[in-house]
Amino acid sequence: MTEPYDTLNSRWASTCKVIFGQEAGELSRYADYLQGRSRPPVKHKSNLSGHEVAFVPTGAEEKGPFQSLGEVDWKKTYAPLPINQLKDIDSILAAISERFVYTGDIVLGKSAHVQASSDIIDSHYVLESTQISFSKYVAYSYCLEYGDCIFGSQNHGHCSYCIGLSNNDK
Repeated sequence: MTEPYDTLNSRWASTCKVIFGQEAGELSRYADYLQGRSRPPVKHKSNLSGHEVAFVPTGAEEKGPFQSLGEVDWKKTYAPLPINQLKDIDSILAAISERFVYTGDIVLGKSAHVQASSDIIDSHYVLESTQISFSKYVAYSYCLEYGDCIFGSQNHGHCSYCIGLSNNDK
């Protein structure tokens, strides 16, 4: 598989030993169950590269172009809007709508070994997760911080060796 997955699979085995007293098998066997315990990333094809890009789930139907953060052209400029397009808010939105792009695969800070995830800050070894901060060894999880060895969990922080945990705070 991939380097992040192999490391996470090893951490999955040790987490299962801590919680259940024995290993439970390959992490990939439990992917569907663990994703069902949290909010998995939404995936769209990039309009620029065609690669799959992970986005934080919003619950809204997203239409329009998509790209990864790595594909953003930070030097791109646009011509000023003509004065006749500045009549009201609707005409302004129509004029600039072609400039809007949904951006995913957002990995910031000192993060490493992140795969199919978005909105990751200062975290390491993250798989199929979104909104993860200051954590390590996280798979199939959503909205957590300061976690270590977290699988299929959401809305919590400051804990280690968790499977399927939801809405916990310290």
